[in-house]
Amino acid sequence: MLAHLPDRGPGGEYELTEKGIALWPALWALLSWGDDNYAAAGPRRVFCHAGDAAPLDRSGRCTQCGQAVDVRDILITPGPGLAGAPGGDDPVTAALREPRRLLQPLREAAAPPAAG
Repeated sequence: MLAHLPDRGPGGEYELTEKGIALWPALWALLSWGDDNYAAAGPRRVFCHAGDAAPLDRSGRCTQCGQAVDVRDILITPGPGLAGAPGGDDPVTAALREPRRLLQPLREAAAPPAAG
């Protein structure tokens, strides 16, 4: 479900195959269930239509234009339940603090220069 792309820098990069992308409806259902049952402060992430930045409803449709949004056109943004982690964020959480396309690869931030 992941394709390794070795020509994309040190260690390469992975991208979802069509089989992986086809799992989105199941993941969306699980995320929605978790938000409904375990997100007292609100969802950690809000999924929006990249075309108009409006949030998606529970069925995956844009709340503004009504379009069923393809996974490639989903923007993921921080939600009200995304709190800071004690001791700082891990690289994935840090990268997801800024809006980005759902399928856009996450790259670990470069290490700060050594003191010297």
